[in-house]
Amino acid sequence: MIPLVALIVSQPGMADRLLAQHRDDGTGHCATCQLGAQAGRHRWPCSIFAAATEAEEVRARDASEQ
Repeated sequence: MIPLVALIVSQPGMADRLLAQHRDDGTGHCATCQLGAQAGRHRWPCSIFAAATEAEEVRARDASEQ
């Protein structure tokens, strides 16, 4: 598991917050991730959204194994 996913899994509620913040802005770009001064936004899904999605999958898998 990559470190970012492990961090998200270890923090209760973090995946939900990240998924809510890093959403498609309606133009195919992340509503949160900026490229820099007036350069626009990252394409969606951004890497943070992907990591949060993976963290939710890990958490669900771990819950089903218990």
